[in-house]
Formats: sequence, structure tokens, C-alpha cells
Amino acid sequence: LRSGVDVAKKDEILGSWLKFWLENYKKFGTKTKTFERYQQFVNLYLTPYLGKLPLTKLTPALLQRHFIYLLQKGGVKGKGIAPRSVNSTRRMLISSLEDAIDLGYLLRNPARRTKPMKVEKPKMRVITHEEATALIKAALQRSRVAWLAIILALGTGMRISEIFGLEWQNVNLDDRYLVVNKTVVSTSKGMR
Repeated sequence: LRSGVDVAKKDEILGSWLKFWLENYKKFGTKTKTFERYQQFVNLYLTPYLGKLPLTKLTPALLQRHFIYLLQKGGVKGKGIAPRSVNSTRRMLISSLEDAIDLGYLLRNPARRTKPMKVEKPKMRVITHEEATALIKAALQRSRVAWLAIILALGTGMRISEIFGLEWQNVNLDDRYLVVNKTVVSTSKGMR
């Protein structure tokens, strides 16, 4: 009690804590796509492995071994998941355990003392002028919408979610500029 951990909460297990945290802390005020990603981390990478452990039994060494396991053998096919996904899972766990500290479930955050996985910077390959021309022609054969999306992407560097978020109020044909202030992404609830 003196250390700040609520004795009545000392047996809380990680799986039920993460479920509570998602529903009460992240469901509201978090973008739909981000919330779905958090659910994926919880349901695929944390709860099946560590869900029955009490929060107070989590240690930096245990969590670090788990993150390495996810890197090497995690995922649906057991072939490991990408370092970025492991690091995103780690960051989400750190955030959830910080809230557990605030509510008196833990004294310290064991996930904070783990190390992120090394991420190789991918080599960028820029398409050639000939490849861009072929892409534009192929898009035009498919549809005008595909052609327009490719032209906008190649000409501006916009992401597909930014292109589909454009509205006429974002387009100034006289001064020849676009304003990106919204994105459209596909979620389990449809396009948002």
C-alpha cells in the first residue's frame, strides 16, 4: 500500500487488463484504424501468450524474450512478424501499462525497460519514367478513377488514402494547388 499499488488489484491478469484498457481507454478518442490495430496486437501477439499472467509477474526479461519470440516465431504462420510490428506491439503495451500504474495496478512499467527490435531501413526504388508511363496507360485502360488516382499520386506524392480523402473544396484549379486535410481508410466498419 505504501508503494502505491492497490492490494485489491494485485491479481489482475494481463489479458483482462488489456481488454479493459481497450474498451475504456482506447475505444473513445482513438482513430478506428488505430484501435483495430491495437486489438490485433492484443488478440494475436499478447493475450494468447501472456494473457493469463498477473500484471505484477511481468518482468522486463520475460517481455523481452516474448518480443524476440514474436520476431522469430510469432504470427499466424509461425514464421515471425516484422520488427516494426513487434515494436508497435511493444509501444502499445508500454502505453497500457502506464495507465495500469496510474490506476494502482503496478508500481513500475516492466515493458518500458525492454529494448525495441532493430528495424532495417528498406531500400527505396523509384520507378522509371517508362514504368510510370506504362502505369498511367494501364490505369487508363482500367478506369478514369484509377487513372486520376495514379496521375495524382505520381504528380504530387500523395498517398492513396489522401487522394480518396480529397473534396472539391480542397482543389484550387486557378492557383494550381491541393490541400490535404483528410484521409480515407478502409476499416472493419467500412470506409472512414
